[in-house]
Amino acid sequence: MMAYSVGAVPLFNLFLDKESAPVRMISIGGYDWVEFARVLKSVNSIIKDRIHYVAEPLIWQMNGDEGEFWRCVSGASL
Repeated sequence: MMAYSVGAVPLFNLFLDKESAPVRMISIGGYDWVEFARVLKSVNSIIKDRIHYVAEPLIWQMNGDEGEFWRCVSGASL
């Protein structure tokens, strides 16, 4: 359970935090995304599908670093 909680912190911060987008992107860069992907592999498939459902359209809407971020999130959720 603790692993799920730790792995979900970046997503909670991303979707629920009230900070501006540039501030969020700076803080997101501090997370260990390899560990996030490892934890996400052990998460329920319904949750992974929901994450992919949110991330996939954003790949096509964002450019540069933001687009790369969403590609990483989408790839980790497959």
